[in-house]
Amino acid sequence: MNRSIIKNTLRTATTMPIHISKSASCLFLRVTCCLLFSAGWLATAKPSDDRYEPVSVKRQVEPNYPLWAYSNGVSRGFARIAFYVDEQGNASEFMPLEYTHSAFSEELLRVVRKWKFEPAHFEGRPIKSVCRAHWEFLPARPVNKTVQWDAEFRFHKSNGFNSKSVILSEERALDHKAAMLAFPPIVIKGNASDVDDFVQVTCNFFVDTDGAVGLPEIEFSSDSRLDEFVVTALKHSVFERPLREGKPTVAFMRKTYRIPILGEI
Repeated sequence: MNRSIIKNTLRTATTMPIHISKSASCLFLRVTCCLLFSAGWLATAKPSDDRYEPVSVKRQVEPNYPLWAYSNGVSRGFARIAFYVDEQGNASEFMPLEYTHSAFSEELLRVVRKWKFEPAHFEGRPIKSVCRAHWEFLPARPVNKTVQWDAEFRFHKSNGFNSKSVILSEERALDHKAAMLAFPPIVIKGNASDVDDFVQVTCNFFVDTDGAVGLPEIEFSSDSRLDEFVVTALKHSVFERPLREGKPTVAFMRKTYRIPILGEI
């Protein structure tokens, strides 16, 4: 596929739409765990808009310090994940963003599935939003740490990363821009006479270390009726593997696309 075409006009493949409500913002949730004590939640929403109420947590289960870390002399770790919280407060489509070792992200993913949420609201109506959770792990009992791992952890926390870790990167930090390799078409069935030939959207999403797209969210759309179709198409699109310092990374993207809309013949 010609990349110059992708840059300006996305080629299109039939996909089944899913229900994705337009979100007012991306909500960030941060949690710190120290020994057996949880410091609680700090939840902030990007827009300073009185009409917007962020997601809140109704029930929280703390993660355990991974057995893998005890067995391997690892004295600390952290993980960051992202997920949707829908209009009913259900969390779904969990995605690891960065971690010092997969054991930490797996434990955080395990417990977040048990948490209960109150959905975000905009103008009094529940909306679907993208959330991030960040947990720093410290053990509940002494660990005989290894010198090698402790040095690697300090290097990671100093904005570096090692072969055991995965980090989240902004697009500008990548070795080169990860090009879109495939995008399925958006086909409107039935009478589409009132739908334009193109829709312009500004969207956020993550691209994982294999080039797959996760958790797309529409910021702006020239036709909000097509948002769910655009989200579905983005989830089935493919990018080049994002690289940072020659190593795979998870990338956060913010893009504006002009997408052709096809009518079923």
